[in-house]
Amino acid sequence: MTEPVVVAVIEKNSRETVKVSVSAYMGHILADVRVFAPVAGMDALAPTKKGVSIRADMISALRKALDLAEAEARRQGWEGGAA
Repeated sequence: MTEPVVVAVIEKNSRETVKVSVSAYMGHILADVRVFAPVAGMDALAPTKKGVSIRADMISALRKALDLAEAEARRQGWEGGAA
């Protein structure tokens, strides 16, 4: 596995971040969207099990799904993050 290249960091809340990265594993290019959280005794945030890794050729499908989710949230009036 190659060392992940972080392409984006999004603040999830005051304690956690979401990191988007790409890496290679067993001949496949993967995109990873993962929650990072504090761990006792560590200064840096650590990756959690909360996240998903997909093949790079699936990024477009994920982007389309997220666009649909955003459009539906707007339709429902949930743009500000509250119902």
